[in-house]
Amino acid sequence: TWSDDRILVPNEAQHNVMSVSLLREQRSGDILVFYLRKNDPNDDCLLYVRRSTDELQSVGEPVLATPIPGYQVVNNDRVIQLTGGRLLVAAAHHTNAEGKFSGRGVPVSYYSDDEGRSWKAGEPVFPLRQTPPSYVQEPGLVELQDGRVWMFMRTGHGCQYGCYSSDRGHTWTTPEPIEALASPRSPATIERIPWNGGLLCLWNDHTGWHNHPPDPRRSPLAMTISNDEGATWAASRVLDGEWKGSYCYMSLTFLDDRALISYYGPGGMKVLSLSKDWVLMQSPIHR
Repeated sequence: TWSDDRILVPNEAQHNVMSVSLLREQRSGDILVFYLRKNDPNDDCLLYVRRSTDELQSVGEPVLATPIPGYQVVNNDRVIQLTGGRLLVAAAHHTNAEGKFSGRGVPVSYYSDDEGRSWKAGEPVFPLRQTPPSYVQEPGLVELQDGRVWMFMRTGHGCQYGCYSSDRGHTWTTPEPIEALASPRSPATIERIPWNGGLLCLWNDHTGWHNHPPDPRRSPLAMTISNDEGATWAASRVLDGEWKGSYCYMSLTFLDDRALISYYGPGGMKVLSLSKDWVLMQSPIHR
């Protein structure tokens, strides 16, 4: 059950505000509310953050988190905090050399070392305002146990792509296909499981392990687990999926002995609660 909704951030943009990420800052305990402020559907969409010191009863003034101008895409549930406290977010910069929107995004990282009060840009994965060689969009991040950061992103090439940073999100390797995570042109969500240290991935599984419609249909919604930092993945399990439906834009939160997943599906937003035992159920490694 859920309480009635209330406005936390008004529509302060010329178009809308959207794509929220919530993060509890490790040191202060404050809740940071990240959202896109979309002023123009073609060339002005940037990420802002507000701080709450009273458990979301109120929020402070907005701070720009993506200081490079242009159209930036940051999905919901995309901001992470690294060991040591750095806040890190990956955006897809979609403004081309002519100042217009391009479907081919350039992943760019942004980071803050003062609890979100100021932000700097890392090096883009591809040169800004040039057409990247790969069709990539909607990147996400997860910190690996060896200290590297793994950036994963949706593509139009039949699977998720990934690249790595060894300097806490400032520079990145060249993206390469993650063939084990075959998918349509849709985003994935990968997060660390607090119960056993593995990685849990939510995505539209088009590996052939389950029946699925042809690209671009975003179905089924599946989950898989890796216990070796993404080198191999267990056989996936379907969470939701119909041949005519699309399921995407997931969030993942671990609370006590439950994994709470929100996602967009037929009819609107859905919330799914999975038990710890079900999540950790052993599945064979098949790729």
